[in-house]
Amino acid sequence: MVKKIAAYAKLLRLSNAPTAVADVWMGYAVVSGELKPTWPLALMTVASLCLYHGGMALNDANDAEEDARDNRGRPIENEQVSRNTAYSLAYGLFTLAILLSFYLCILIAGFELLFITALLCAAIIAYNSRYKPTVAGPFLMAFCRFLNVQLGSSAAVFTLQTFEGKAPASLSDAYAAAFVIGCYVLGLTLFARHETAGANRVPLLIGLSISLAAIAIAATTLWIPPSVNPLSWRLMLVVAGLFSVRGMVAGILQPTPKNIGRGVGIAIQGLVVIDATLATLYAGPVAGLAILALLPVTMLLARWIPQT
Repeated sequence: MVKKIAAYAKLLRLSNAPTAVADVWMGYAVVSGELKPTWPLALMTVASLCLYHGGMALNDANDAEEDARDNRGRPIENEQVSRNTAYSLAYGLFTLAILLSFYLCILIAGFELLFITALLCAAIIAYNSRYKPTVAGPFLMAFCRFLNVQLGSSAAVFTLQTFEGKAPASLSDAYAAAFVIGCYVLGLTLFARHETAGANRVPLLIGLSISLAAIAIAATTLWIPPSVNPLSWRLMLVVAGLFSVRGMVAGILQPTPKNIGRGVGIAIQGLVVIDATLATLYAGPVAGLAILALLPVTMLLARWIPQT
């Protein structure tokens, strides 16, 4: 039983779960100016996890032959989980995410959240089923992360309008923050494409450059409240960015599959740090610390389940 549970945890990449949660919470914090437990936030957090882990299961089901060829030790390859079971689990999680969004939309008499959830679901399926190996693959992955942040942003909008009777602040900052995360993931995805190959530094440098450009965009274009010192904010974001990409730099200096894979894992964990930094800017240190608390969780889980 324990081995079976471990196999499913590895199939679903449970070590990546905190990064999906961090995106949603950051989107919520940017729009609402605070991070507090609400039903819309809770439901969209669960929906995000369903979509994320459903995508992981679908990825392994579709890539079973490739994983076996590369000897990556995945659960389907090792016959710990059947391919049909992975497909059933993936589409079951997708359905649950849609139902959660539909339920929330009925409560608030609006269907934007359902639209975003359905669009994100479609993007995940398209990426894993067809476009992953193509030029469009990294851009589609970045779009998925953009939409994941929008789940939190939209949950905040409806919380403010429906339960508190307040008008949300300008949504441009929420879109900008989601764009930053999307660009960061675009670079990370390009970098991760060479996780099993190594050696060639050029594509690795391109991936790193795009991720660093995302941090630069955030430092130079996001609106900074008058109460925040611009220099301190930019310095904090630069430090967060360098912390997040340090593994990618190490992978470029010594481009072996092991080092590149470790760099990918560190960069994935860095999403939590970047999300926490953005949340601190718009919602204060409490919101930032709440998201940053997810970092030790994902680091601990990564010791058990490698992050890819």
